[in-house]
Amino acid sequence: MTASCEAHDVSLLAAYSRGLDAIAALQVELAAIGNGAPPSPRWSQAEFPGLDAAFAYALVRTRKPRRIVQCEAGAWTDFFARAIADGGLTTILEISPSLPDAAGRAQAGDVLFIRREVVDREMRDLVPVLAAGALVHVRAPGPAGDARLAPVWDSGWILDRMADALLARDLDTIPMLPGARPSSLWFVKR
Repeated sequence: MTASCEAHDVSLLAAYSRGLDAIAALQVELAAIGNGAPPSPRWSQAEFPGLDAAFAYALVRTRKPRRIVQCEAGAWTDFFARAIADGGLTTILEISPSLPDAAGRAQAGDVLFIRREVVDREMRDLVPVLAAGALVHVRAPGPAGDARLAPVWDSGWILDRMADALLARDLDTIPMLPGARPSSLWFVKR
């Protein structure tokens, strides 16, 4: 591994460790989430599996965004709503009719949640209109090589390279359906 790759991995390790710490600090609240019917958040769904859902919940609780803009509703919406309610937050949870509209609405500290895979061309168009400081979620594969986006979380990287860190924080107990692989990528616009 080259020195630049090692520095990149150390930077990712620090960022992802902070995310794991945020989840660990909210284990009691996360354990209270069961498998009720929508609109209750539930672990018994593959659309937004365990580690992805736990991080989204922790991100909302710790960063307290003013607004979460989604391009469509899904299982993540239920986790966002629960985090807002549990934290007594005034976060606005909204669905935008289009990706360009959603990107234009997300301001510094806001969350832009994109469910579907975003191709490189769409990201090139999206990133310039994002406000600096906006948090962006995409599904893998994502824009890992874009210098304008600083990684905040990559659940696949964490599962593959940080298994010991999950065990050390007792996060291996987060429920997940068999075969459901987390694939959330979170970035912050520089």
